[in-house]
Amino acid sequence: MLDAIADGTFGLMKRPADAGRGLDGVAVKSDLYYNPASEALDAPREAAR
Repeated sequence: MLDAIADGTFGLMKRPADAGRGLDGVAVKSDLYYNPASEALDAPREAAR
């Protein structure tokens, strides 16, 4: 997966595994920020039967 990201397989920006930007440029969310999809995505999933 990291090789594919480094090669730019998933987008136009290539990013080597050892040269990421970390959290630089990431926006901070307000305390009032709400995304209803986050609850569904963060909820534990039931085991497949």
